[in-house]
Amino acid sequence: MGMVRPPVARNARCRVPRSIVALILAASACGGGGNGGNGGNGGGGNPAQTAQSCGGTLPDAQAIANWTHRQGQHFAYFVPDPNWVVVESPNSIDISSPTGDAVATFAFAYGVAVPTTIAGLEDIVWMGYASHQIIAQSQIMAGGPGQEQTVEFTGLWNYTNHQVHGIFTAGVGSQIAQVYLTQANVEVWAADACTLLLIRFHITYTG
Repeated sequence: MGMVRPPVARNARCRVPRSIVALILAASACGGGGNGGNGGNGGGGNPAQTAQSCGGTLPDAQAIANWTHRQGQHFAYFVPDPNWVVVESPNSIDISSPTGDAVATFAFAYGVAVPTTIAGLEDIVWMGYASHQIIAQSQIMAGGPGQEQTVEFTGLWNYTNHQVHGIFTAGVGSQIAQVYLTQANVEVWAADACTLLLIRFHITYTG
């Protein structure tokens, strides 16, 4: 998180992404954007429950030792099993469970059109939800590309018209904005939250 990323080609063709994070950043910078993915029930969540990324003591490497590692065109990442659906673009990746009820997304954009404040970026994120309720949020602090804030929420996701529980971290810097998002249908959030967090913390941008 917070690593320097190369500018997205300005002549890149805009896509029509399904992922809300890819959508909002593609809309503000038109630098690509992902197609999103339909996922599933998170399957690999249980072994991850004691991983360090989830507040436990088990090293992440052990927690994801039996996961599938992939090198895509622009990102390297881990998935609990090969049935997870992954869609990536030059500046976004959506990693979804096989039946579409859990997703981890990372997206970033460069340029003068991206939001310059955390509040501005979060306003765009909320456009992906018909309604939302904030459960908790951190203070805005130094991090990511400059400063960032983490928000836990529930909301009615426009893409599926289903109630979801999620956490996103929005970050802005000098002509750059980025969002990490993990979310799942409220029915499976408790089971899948740690799995999604492990996925999110082990996404590597490779250019």
